[in-house]
Amino acid sequence: MIRSFINTVIGIAFVSCSRETITMYKDVNALPVSLIYKGDTVYKFVNGMAQVNADVAKSYLKKGEDAEAIHPEKAIYHYKRAITLNPSREAYLKLAKILEKSGLKSELAQLYEFMIMPISMKPKDGKVYSQYVFGAPDAELYYEYLVATILKNQSLWGEDVYVAKELGFDTEIIKKRLISDSRIGIDTSSMVFKNILLQFLNYEEFEQASKDPEMFRNFVSTAIDTVPTFSISEKQVGQFNYLTNTASNGNFMENDFSAIYRYYLIETKEQPNLWFRFNLTHHLHLSNKFTTLICAIDTSNPGSPPEMRNIYYRLVTYDTSLNVIDNKIIAVQSGEQLWTVEFRKNRFNIHHFKRTFRKPYNEGEYDNEVTGLVLEDESYYEINENGQIIKTNPVSVM
Repeated sequence: MIRSFINTVIGIAFVSCSRETITMYKDVNALPVSLIYKGDTVYKFVNGMAQVNADVAKSYLKKGEDAEAIHPEKAIYHYKRAITLNPSREAYLKLAKILEKSGLKSELAQLYEFMIMPISMKPKDGKVYSQYVFGAPDAELYYEYLVATILKNQSLWGEDVYVAKELGFDTEIIKKRLISDSRIGIDTSSMVFKNILLQFLNYEEFEQASKDPEMFRNFVSTAIDTVPTFSISEKQVGQFNYLTNTASNGNFMENDFSAIYRYYLIETKEQPNLWFRFNLTHHLHLSNKFTTLICAIDTSNPGSPPEMRNIYYRLVTYDTSLNVIDNKIIAVQSGEQLWTVEFRKNRFNIHHFKRTFRKPYNEGEYDNEVTGLVLEDESYYEINENGQIIKTNPVSVM
Protein backbone atom coordinates (compact mmCIF):
# COMPACT_ATOMS: atom_id res chain seq x y z
CA MET A 1 0.00 0.00 0.00
CA ILE A 2 1.11 3.58 -0.65
CA ARG A 3 0.21 6.38 1.70
CA SER A 4 0.23 10.15 1.26
CA PHE A 5 1.88 12.54 3.72
CA ILE A 6 2.96 16.20 3.98
CA ASN A 7 6.63 16.52 3.10
CA THR A 8 8.88 19.53 3.33
CA VAL A 9 10.32 20.55 0.00
CA ILE A 10 13.83 21.44 0.94
CA GLY A 11 15.40 24.81 0.66
CA ILE A 12 13.18 26.65 -1.76
CA ALA A 13 14.37 29.94 -0.42
CA PHE A 14 13.62 33.29 -1.88
CA VAL A 15 16.16 35.87 -0.81
CA SER A 16 14.84 39.43 -0.81
CA CYS A 17 16.03 42.66 0.72
CA SER A 18 14.65 41.45 4.07
CA ARG A 19 16.37 38.07 3.58
CA GLU A 20 13.03 36.32 4.25
CA THR A 21 12.94 32.54 3.70
CA ILE A 22 9.69 31.08 2.45
CA THR A 23 9.16 27.32 2.82
CA MET A 24 6.59 25.67 0.58
CA TYR A 25 4.76 22.40 1.28
CA LYS A 26 3.09 19.86 -0.94
CA ASP A 27 1.59 16.38 -0.71
CA VAL A 28 3.76 13.54 -1.99
CA ASN A 29 3.14 9.81 -2.24
CA ALA A 30 5.54 7.48 -0.47
CA LEU A 31 5.98 3.86 0.46
CA PRO A 32 5.65 2.83 4.11
CA VAL A 33 9.10 1.94 5.46
CA SER A 34 7.75 -1.50 6.40
CA LEU A 35 7.30 -2.31 2.68
CA ILE A 36 10.66 -1.26 1.23
CA TYR A 37 11.79 -4.92 0.96
CA LYS A 38 8.49 -6.17 -0.50
CA GLY A 39 9.32 -6.77 -4.14
CA ASP A 40 5.93 -6.54 -5.84
CA THR A 41 4.96 -3.37 -3.95
CA VAL A 42 8.28 -1.63 -4.68
CA TYR A 43 8.11 -2.67 -8.34
CA LYS A 44 4.68 -1.10 -8.78
CA PHE A 45 5.80 2.07 -7.03
CA VAL A 46 8.98 2.36 -9.11
CA ASN A 47 6.97 2.01 -12.31
CA GLY A 48 4.26 4.35 -11.11
CA MET A 49 4.74 7.58 -9.24
CA ALA A 50 8.27 7.29 -7.85
CA GLN A 51 9.96 9.67 -10.33
CA VAL A 52 7.73 12.51 -9.16
CA ASN A 53 9.70 12.47 -5.89
CA ALA A 54 13.16 12.19 -7.42
CA ASP A 55 14.46 15.60 -6.32
CA VAL A 56 13.28 15.21 -2.74
CA ALA A 57 14.74 11.69 -2.61
CA LYS A 58 18.13 12.99 -3.74
CA SER A 59 18.14 15.47 -0.87
CA TYR A 60 17.68 12.62 1.61
CA LEU A 61 20.48 10.65 -0.04
CA LYS A 62 22.75 13.65 0.47
CA LYS A 63 21.71 13.90 4.12
CA GLY A 64 22.48 10.19 4.53
CA GLU A 65 25.94 10.58 3.03
CA ASP A 66 26.70 13.53 5.33
CA ALA A 67 25.57 11.58 8.42
CA GLU A 68 27.34 8.27 7.73
CA ALA A 69 30.64 8.96 9.49
CA ILE A 70 29.27 10.47 12.72
CA HIS A 71 25.61 9.44 12.98
CA PRO A 72 25.09 6.09 11.19
CA GLU A 73 21.60 5.68 12.69
CA LYS A 74 20.60 9.00 11.09
CA ALA A 75 22.13 7.89 7.82
CA ILE A 76 19.96 4.77 7.90
CA TYR A 77 16.91 6.95 8.53
CA HIS A 78 17.68 9.30 5.65
CA TYR A 79 18.43 6.50 3.20
CA LYS A 80 15.17 4.80 4.07
CA ARG A 81 13.30 8.07 3.57
CA ALA A 82 14.91 8.39 0.15
CA ILE A 83 13.83 4.84 -0.71
CA THR A 84 10.24 5.44 0.39
CA LEU A 85 10.08 8.43 -1.97
CA ASN A 86 12.00 7.08 -4.95
CA PRO A 87 13.29 3.48 -4.64
CA SER A 88 16.51 3.05 -6.60
CA ARG A 89 19.38 0.61 -6.80
CA GLU A 90 21.73 3.38 -5.70
CA ALA A 91 19.72 4.11 -2.55
CA TYR A 92 19.49 0.47 -1.55
CA LEU A 93 23.23 -0.05 -2.01
CA LYS A 94 23.98 3.00 0.14
CA LEU A 95 21.64 1.63 2.80
CA ALA A 96 23.31 -1.80 2.55
CA LYS A 97 26.72 -0.26 3.17
CA ILE A 98 25.66 1.45 6.41
CA LEU A 99 23.63 -1.58 7.60
CA GLU A 100 26.77 -3.69 7.27
CA LYS A 101 28.88 -1.14 9.15
CA SER A 102 26.24 -1.01 11.89
CA GLY A 103 26.22 -4.81 12.29
CA LEU A 104 22.54 -5.15 11.33
CA LYS A 105 23.03 -8.59 9.79
CA SER A 106 19.43 -9.70 9.59
CA GLU A 107 18.20 -6.60 7.77
CA LEU A 108 21.27 -6.60 5.53
CA ALA A 109 20.45 -10.13 4.38
CA GLN A 110 16.82 -9.12 3.86
CA LEU A 111 17.88 -6.16 1.71
CA TYR A 112 20.14 -8.20 -0.55
CA GLU A 113 17.58 -10.97 -0.89
CA PHE A 114 15.05 -8.36 -2.04
CA MET A 115 17.54 -7.07 -4.62
CA ILE A 116 18.54 -10.40 -6.15
CA MET A 117 15.21 -12.23 -6.07
CA PRO A 118 12.79 -11.92 -9.00
CA ILE A 119 9.11 -11.33 -8.40
CA SER A 120 6.26 -13.07 -10.17
CA MET A 121 4.21 -10.88 -12.46
CA LYS A 122 0.88 -11.84 -14.06
CA PRO A 123 -0.04 -9.45 -16.89
CA LYS A 124 -3.38 -9.43 -18.66
CA ASP A 125 -2.46 -12.42 -20.83
CA GLY A 126 -2.68 -14.61 -17.70
CA LYS A 127 0.87 -15.94 -17.95
CA VAL A 128 3.28 -15.67 -15.01
CA TYR A 129 6.59 -13.89 -15.61
CA SER A 130 9.63 -13.38 -13.42
CA GLN A 131 10.73 -9.79 -13.14
CA TYR A 132 13.53 -8.10 -11.18
CA VAL A 133 12.79 -4.78 -9.50
CA PHE A 134 16.11 -3.24 -10.59
CA GLY A 135 17.16 -5.69 -13.28
CA ALA A 136 18.96 -9.02 -12.97
CA PRO A 137 21.74 -9.02 -10.36
CA ASP A 138 25.33 -8.80 -11.51
CA ALA A 139 28.09 -10.98 -10.06
CA GLU A 140 29.11 -8.38 -7.45
CA LEU A 141 25.60 -7.87 -6.12
CA TYR A 142 25.02 -11.61 -5.92
CA TYR A 143 28.32 -12.08 -4.10
CA GLU A 144 27.30 -9.49 -1.50
CA TYR A 145 24.02 -11.36 -1.07
CA LEU A 146 25.94 -14.57 -0.31
CA VAL A 147 28.18 -12.78 2.20
CA ALA A 148 25.16 -11.24 3.93
CA THR A 149 23.45 -14.63 4.09
CA ILE A 150 26.51 -16.25 5.67
CA LEU A 151 26.89 -13.39 8.17
CA LYS A 152 23.29 -13.82 9.25
CA ASN A 153 22.95 -17.62 9.27
CA GLN A 154 26.52 -18.91 9.61
CA SER A 155 25.63 -21.19 6.73
CA LEU A 156 25.03 -21.17 2.99
CA TRP A 157 22.34 -22.80 0.90
CA GLY A 158 23.36 -25.09 -1.91
CA GLU A 159 20.35 -23.68 -3.75
CA ASP A 160 21.97 -20.23 -3.74
CA VAL A 161 25.11 -21.66 -5.33
CA TYR A 162 22.96 -23.40 -7.93
CA VAL A 163 21.21 -20.12 -8.76
CA ALA A 164 24.60 -18.42 -9.12
CA LYS A 165 25.53 -21.01 -11.74
CA GLU A 166 22.20 -20.52 -13.50
CA LEU A 167 22.87 -16.77 -13.68
CA GLY A 168 26.21 -17.49 -15.34
CA PHE A 169 28.50 -16.56 -12.46
CA ASP A 170 31.80 -18.37 -11.86
CA THR A 171 31.22 -20.21 -8.59
CA GLU A 172 34.90 -21.13 -8.28
CA ILE A 173 35.74 -17.43 -8.15
CA ILE A 174 32.94 -16.92 -5.62
CA LYS A 175 34.29 -19.72 -3.45
CA LYS A 176 37.84 -18.32 -3.50
CA ARG A 177 36.55 -14.88 -2.56
CA LEU A 178 34.53 -16.27 0.34
CA ILE A 179 37.53 -18.17 1.68
CA SER A 180 39.60 -14.98 1.84
CA ASP A 181 36.83 -12.53 2.81
CA SER A 182 37.70 -11.15 6.26
CA ARG A 183 34.11 -10.07 6.89
CA ILE A 184 32.93 -13.65 7.27
CA GLY A 185 35.26 -14.36 10.19
CA ILE A 186 34.64 -18.11 10.42
CA ASP A 187 37.43 -20.47 11.47
CA THR A 188 38.43 -22.18 8.24
CA SER A 189 39.06 -25.44 10.11
CA SER A 190 35.55 -25.48 11.63
CA MET A 191 32.69 -27.68 10.46
CA VAL A 192 30.65 -24.52 9.84
CA PHE A 193 33.16 -23.32 7.26
CA LYS A 194 33.55 -26.79 5.76
CA ASN A 195 29.78 -26.98 5.41
CA ILE A 196 29.78 -23.68 3.50
CA LEU A 197 32.37 -25.02 1.06
CA LEU A 198 30.33 -28.21 0.74
CA GLN A 199 27.54 -26.24 -0.92
CA PHE A 200 29.79 -25.68 -3.95
CA LEU A 201 29.97 -29.41 -4.73
CA ASN A 202 27.53 -30.95 -7.17
CA TYR A 203 26.08 -34.41 -6.74
CA GLU A 204 28.64 -35.92 -9.08
CA GLU A 205 31.43 -34.64 -6.82
CA PHE A 206 30.07 -36.03 -3.54
CA GLU A 207 31.23 -39.58 -4.21
CA GLN A 208 34.71 -38.36 -5.11
CA ALA A 209 34.82 -36.33 -1.89
CA SER A 210 34.03 -39.47 0.11
CA LYS A 211 37.38 -40.95 -0.94
CA ASP A 212 39.24 -38.30 1.05
CA PRO A 213 40.64 -39.87 4.28
CA GLU A 214 39.96 -36.60 6.13
CA MET A 215 36.29 -36.81 5.13
CA PHE A 216 36.12 -40.37 6.43
CA ARG A 217 37.64 -39.22 9.74
CA ASN A 218 34.96 -36.55 9.92
CA PHE A 219 32.33 -39.23 9.42
CA VAL A 220 33.82 -41.45 12.13
CA SER A 221 33.91 -38.51 14.54
CA THR A 222 30.10 -38.21 14.36
CA ALA A 223 29.58 -41.60 16.05
CA ILE A 224 27.26 -41.30 19.02
CA ASP A 225 29.07 -43.83 21.22
CA THR A 226 32.64 -45.15 21.48
CA VAL A 227 32.49 -47.38 24.57
CA PRO A 228 33.81 -50.95 24.01
CA THR A 229 31.13 -52.72 26.06
CA PHE A 230 27.48 -51.99 25.30
CA SER A 231 24.20 -53.51 24.20
CA ILE A 232 21.40 -52.64 21.83
CA SER A 233 18.35 -53.82 23.73
CA GLU A 234 14.75 -54.38 22.66
CA LYS A 235 13.94 -50.83 23.83
CA GLN A 236 16.90 -49.28 22.01
CA VAL A 237 16.69 -51.05 18.67
CA GLY A 238 13.65 -49.01 17.58
CA GLN A 239 15.19 -45.65 18.46
CA PHE A 240 16.34 -43.34 15.69
CA ASN A 241 17.44 -39.71 15.48
CA TYR A 242 15.68 -38.26 12.45
CA LEU A 243 17.50 -34.92 12.79
CA THR A 244 20.91 -36.51 12.21
CA ASN A 245 22.33 -37.07 8.72
CA THR A 246 19.30 -35.68 6.99
CA ALA A 247 19.62 -32.75 4.65
CA SER A 248 20.46 -29.99 7.06
CA ASN A 249 17.81 -30.88 9.54
CA GLY A 250 15.15 -30.89 6.89
CA ASN A 251 16.34 -27.86 4.94
CA PHE A 252 16.20 -29.14 1.37
CA MET A 253 18.07 -26.09 0.01
CA GLU A 254 21.25 -26.84 1.94
CA ASN A 255 23.48 -29.85 1.35
CA ASP A 256 24.97 -31.45 4.42
CA PHE A 257 27.69 -34.02 4.92
CA SER A 258 25.24 -36.91 4.71
CA ALA A 259 25.41 -36.36 0.94
CA ILE A 260 29.03 -37.55 1.22
CA TYR A 261 28.82 -39.86 4.24
CA ARG A 262 26.15 -41.97 2.52
CA TYR A 263 28.87 -43.38 0.24
CA TYR A 264 30.39 -45.23 3.22
CA LEU A 265 27.20 -47.28 3.62
CA ILE A 266 26.94 -50.81 2.26
CA GLU A 267 23.41 -49.88 1.20
CA THR A 268 24.62 -47.05 -1.05
CA LYS A 269 27.31 -49.26 -2.57
CA GLU A 270 24.61 -51.78 -3.45
CA GLN A 271 21.89 -49.29 -4.46
CA PRO A 272 23.58 -45.95 -5.27
CA ASN A 273 20.40 -44.32 -6.57
CA LEU A 274 18.54 -44.72 -3.27
CA TRP A 275 18.91 -42.43 -0.24
CA PHE A 276 18.91 -44.21 3.12
CA ARG A 277 18.22 -42.64 6.49
CA PHE A 278 21.08 -43.56 8.79
CA ASN A 279 22.60 -42.88 12.21
CA LEU A 280 26.23 -43.66 12.96
CA THR A 281 25.70 -45.10 16.42
CA HIS A 282 29.04 -46.67 17.42
CA HIS A 283 32.75 -46.51 16.70
CA LEU A 284 34.72 -49.39 18.21
CA HIS A 285 38.45 -48.75 18.71
CA LEU A 286 39.73 -52.28 18.09
CA SER A 287 42.82 -51.88 15.91
CA ASN A 288 44.92 -49.40 13.97
CA LYS A 289 44.65 -51.71 10.97
CA PHE A 290 40.93 -51.18 10.47
CA THR A 291 37.96 -49.06 11.56
CA THR A 292 34.83 -50.61 13.06
CA LEU A 293 31.52 -48.78 12.81
CA ILE A 294 27.87 -49.54 13.49
CA CYS A 295 25.14 -47.71 11.58
CA ALA A 296 21.40 -47.80 12.16
CA ILE A 297 19.41 -47.83 8.91
CA ASP A 298 15.76 -46.78 9.02
CA THR A 299 13.39 -48.06 6.33
CA SER A 300 10.17 -47.26 8.21
CA ASN A 301 7.09 -45.65 6.79
CA PRO A 302 7.01 -41.93 7.64
CA GLY A 303 5.42 -41.29 11.02
CA SER A 304 5.78 -44.85 12.27
CA PRO A 305 5.60 -45.13 16.09
CA PRO A 306 8.79 -46.52 17.69
CA GLU A 307 7.46 -50.07 18.11
CA MET A 308 6.33 -50.21 14.47
CA ARG A 309 9.54 -48.90 12.89
CA ASN A 310 11.66 -50.99 10.56
CA ILE A 311 15.27 -50.43 11.63
CA TYR A 312 18.40 -52.53 11.45
CA TYR A 313 21.98 -52.03 12.66
CA ARG A 314 24.87 -52.96 10.43
CA LEU A 315 28.42 -53.59 11.66
CA VAL A 316 31.08 -52.69 9.06
CA THR A 317 34.87 -52.89 9.16
CA TYR A 318 36.97 -50.72 6.81
CA ASP A 319 40.66 -50.98 5.98
CA THR A 320 42.99 -47.98 5.91
CA SER A 321 42.17 -47.40 2.24
CA LEU A 322 38.46 -47.05 3.15
CA ASN A 323 37.56 -50.37 1.54
CA VAL A 324 35.02 -52.58 3.28
CA ILE A 325 36.60 -55.64 4.87
CA ASP A 326 33.44 -57.25 6.23
CA ASN A 327 29.93 -56.41 7.38
CA LYS A 328 27.01 -57.95 9.20
CA ILE A 329 23.53 -56.98 10.37
CA ILE A 330 23.61 -57.35 14.15
CA ALA A 331 20.30 -55.92 15.42
CA VAL A 332 16.86 -55.68 13.83
CA GLN A 333 13.35 -54.51 14.51
CA SER A 334 10.97 -55.36 11.70
CA GLY A 335 7.47 -56.66 12.22
CA GLU A 336 7.63 -59.85 14.29
CA GLN A 337 11.43 -60.01 14.00
CA LEU A 338 13.60 -58.54 16.74
CA TRP A 339 17.34 -59.01 17.26
CA THR A 340 19.29 -57.52 20.11
CA VAL A 341 23.05 -57.55 20.57
CA GLU A 342 25.60 -57.43 23.39
CA PHE A 343 29.17 -56.26 22.74
CA ARG A 344 32.31 -56.97 24.74
CA LYS A 345 35.07 -55.26 22.75
CA ASN A 346 35.62 -57.42 19.66
CA ARG A 347 33.12 -60.10 20.67
CA PHE A 348 29.36 -60.00 20.49
CA ASN A 349 26.32 -62.22 20.69
CA ILE A 350 22.98 -61.72 18.95
CA HIS A 351 19.63 -62.70 20.53
CA HIS A 352 16.98 -63.58 17.95
CA PHE A 353 13.44 -62.94 19.19
CA LYS A 354 9.98 -63.22 17.77
CA ARG A 355 7.60 -60.46 18.83
CA THR A 356 4.00 -61.25 19.60
CA PHE A 357 1.24 -58.68 19.11
CA ARG A 358 -2.20 -58.08 20.52
CA LYS A 359 -3.61 -58.86 17.08
CA PRO A 360 -2.02 -60.19 13.87
CA TYR A 361 0.76 -57.88 12.67
CA ASN A 362 0.22 -55.91 9.47
CA GLU A 363 2.80 -53.42 8.27
CA GLY A 364 1.43 -49.90 8.28
CA GLU A 365 -1.31 -50.71 10.80
CA TYR A 366 -0.42 -48.88 14.00
CA ASP A 367 -3.46 -49.73 16.10
CA ASN A 368 -1.63 -52.65 17.62
CA GLU A 369 0.87 -53.30 20.38
CA VAL A 370 3.64 -55.74 21.31
CA THR A 371 2.56 -58.19 24.00
CA GLY A 372 5.69 -60.32 24.39
CA LEU A 373 9.04 -61.65 23.15
CA VAL A 374 9.97 -65.25 22.46
CA LEU A 375 13.68 -66.10 22.27
CA GLU A 376 14.23 -68.31 19.24
CA ASP A 377 18.01 -68.41 18.82
CA GLU A 378 21.34 -66.93 19.93
CA SER A 379 24.49 -66.61 17.83
CA TYR A 380 28.07 -65.60 18.70
CA TYR A 381 30.70 -63.71 16.73
CA GLU A 382 34.02 -61.97 17.01
CA ILE A 383 35.97 -59.47 14.94
CA ASN A 384 39.42 -60.93 14.33
CA GLU A 385 42.73 -59.09 14.01
CA ASN A 386 42.17 -58.65 10.26
CA GLY A 387 38.76 -57.01 10.68
CA GLN A 388 36.84 -60.09 9.58
CA ILE A 389 33.61 -61.06 11.35
CA ILE A 390 33.64 -64.75 12.19
CA LYS A 391 31.12 -66.98 13.89
CA THR A 392 32.23 -68.59 17.16
CA ASN A 393 30.78 -70.69 19.94
CA PRO A 394 29.48 -69.48 23.32
CA VAL A 395 32.62 -70.55 25.20
CA SER A 396 35.00 -68.46 23.07
CA VAL A 397 32.82 -65.35 23.42
CA MET A 398 32.62 -65.41 27.23
